[in-house]
Amino acid sequence: MRRVLVLAATASMIMHFNIRNIEILRRLGYKVHVASNFENYGSMNSVERDKLIGFLEENNVEWHQIDFDRGIGNFNSNIKALKQLNDVLKTYSEWAFVHAHSPLGGVLGRIAAKINKIPAIYTAHGFHFSKSGSLKNWAIFPIELMLSLITSEIIVINKADYSLAKKYFPTQVSYIPSVGTNIKERMDIPTKKRRENFWDIRSELGLSEEKFIYFSAGELNNNKNHGKIIEAMNSLPDNTILLIAGVGENEDRYHRIINECGLSNRVKLLGYRKDLQKIHHASDAFVFPSKREGLGMSGLDALADGLYIIGSSTTNMSDFISNASLGKLINPNSLEEMVESMYKVFTEKRRPDLSANESHMYMFDSAYVDKIMEGIYLRHME
Repeated sequence: MRRVLVLAATASMIMHFNIRNIEILRRLGYKVHVASNFENYGSMNSVERDKLIGFLEENNVEWHQIDFDRGIGNFNSNIKALKQLNDVLKTYSEWAFVHAHSPLGGVLGRIAAKINKIPAIYTAHGFHFSKSGSLKNWAIFPIELMLSLITSEIIVINKADYSLAKKYFPTQVSYIPSVGTNIKERMDIPTKKRRENFWDIRSELGLSEEKFIYFSAGELNNNKNHGKIIEAMNSLPDNTILLIAGVGENEDRYHRIINECGLSNRVKLLGYRKDLQKIHHASDAFVFPSKREGLGMSGLDALADGLYIIGSSTTNMSDFISNASLGKLINPNSLEEMVESMYKVFTEKRRPDLSANESHMYMFDSAYVDKIMEGIYLRHME
């Protein structure tokens, strides 16, 4: 039985983006191994990490602890992680290919594969460089260009990256429309179930039906830009509420800002939540002002659940927020645009017109994306 190594810098990236890939590979007859950092596991909690390990062990997937750092700059940590990856690849034989994810996982995974003469696939979850990107972000381009020379196939998840990769990288490039999510299932949830979720969450949080709820989700860091939404709440009506789900390095700072602005009754940090869909059903709009996103899966999920999106024009959210009936793209650094858009959604009680955009939305359905991924894996079976 031939083996495949699926790797990413954090276990959360395995959980959020690779469970279905693992299932496809197993269905095709591969023995799957997973390499990641299960100790510094990223944007989930220890309970979810343990569930991931349980899933892997129950499905006969070998998992390996690799001490990936969070950044590319720590030379000693990277050398240690590269050695650990190399040890995994040397310990076992009959590798078909390595499938690498995340910037750091993509760099070290492809180097380790090259050292061991194993083909490498790399999924780029959003290049840092773009046509409108800063020179600083383009600094990583030469690295990606060199690594493309030792990559059998590069997979991209948005149209802008596909254009760039096809133009510059001398290897096979494939496009998948996001990593896929359960679009049809989300759109087909009955009204009765939505109302049950509405009341469950509002009752839990002590929020009346009259409150207008903005919701945002994601790691509490500078890129996700939640501080801008909190700041905007100062200028919005008193019966509006902001809920933010996520954990991260900025949590204490956001609590301090909320208290200093007197917003403790109107802005709630929910911490890590698994019931995002229920919160979507209890909310009125989704605010997603990231400075950079490969696509923005949390926004796509919220849209499929029926929330109008206030998104970011500096990201690739335009792939799914394709017209004004689905959402509004703004400059994420502009407080004025943020306040204006949030106020307009509040006064107009806007909801996305999903029925008029069904065929567009179904492009992102996991069944469609998985069919493309299976075809990619089949190409590498020889």
